[in-house]
Amino acid sequence: MNRLRLQFPESLHGWLSLASICLLQTGCATLHPTTEVTTTRSMLTEIAATEAVPAQPVFDALQEITENTPNGGETPTAGTTADRQPLNFTMQSPNALQWKNGALSAGGRSLQYCTTGDGTFRTLIIGSTLGNDPAAVELTEKLATHLHDNSLIYGGFQVLVIRTLNPDGAAENRPVNAFGQIINRQFPSESNGPVANCPEAQLLMRLIQNERPDRILHIRTIQSPVGALGSDSGLAPLVAGTAQSLSFTRFLYPQDIAAGTLEYFCASRQQCQVITFAFPETMDSTAAWNRYQNCLLNLVLDSNAGETSPKSVVPSP
Repeated sequence: MNRLRLQFPESLHGWLSLASICLLQTGCATLHPTTEVTTTRSMLTEIAATEAVPAQPVFDALQEITENTPNGGETPTAGTTADRQPLNFTMQSPNALQWKNGALSAGGRSLQYCTTGDGTFRTLIIGSTLGNDPAAVELTEKLATHLHDNSLIYGGFQVLVIRTLNPDGAAENRPVNAFGQIINRQFPSESNGPVANCPEAQLLMRLIQNERPDRILHIRTIQSPVGALGSDSGLAPLVAGTAQSLSFTRFLYPQDIAAGTLEYFCASRQQCQVITFAFPETMDSTAAWNRYQNCLLNLVLDSNAGETSPKSVVPSP
């Protein structure tokens, strides 16, 4: 390196000039490393600003909180990811629906039933009272299974389902029970007097008396290319709108139904709300379920469709 040799006169002015140059060299030497540190910090700041920070897993954070020992206790040693039990936020689906054997029919066959839900609004669903109505029984089964499997989601309801009120007729593909009776003509009315010796009708009346359902839904088929919906006056708005949307024939109880039927019995004595859902007999249960599922659920779960009629006590048959 070439050196510049400076000569200063031995005077006050010369000594002052030499002192100024020395101070300038010392200051430069001191500032140089400080400048490098400042530059380095600036680069780290830029990296931190532009580099994405990994998000903390929410569930791991919750798991760590739950593993802490309260009251200043000793914190357990963190295990591996495989050792940690994940938090369970999944609702457990209910067990498969099981049909139970209830009271006996005229022919000694069990009337199968199931219950689902735990709400305050109570509905009784009845598969067809006709024995030769398999599509209606199958549609009742599909509805019961759906309500059972989704009871945690829907909530607020309780349902008792009877697969069919005529297991005798279902076993022999006949519309009557083992006594030769059409069950849905055996309920008491002003015109036909006391109920006949029909175990199935007697069972249903006792059930209405003891369980006090808010609503009864009777599922059956009809010999018509057009379905039908009937109800008491309390459910008129709900059923009228549903019938219109399905292009079903609309019936109002008790005036549009024969005496001796379940529908007449409930509507005339104001026992509970009653609905009949009758779909064309030419339609199988799968097609009926695909088409009418939402309407059926509406008829079962809509507890605000009208005020429930006062429930009087049914005389024991």
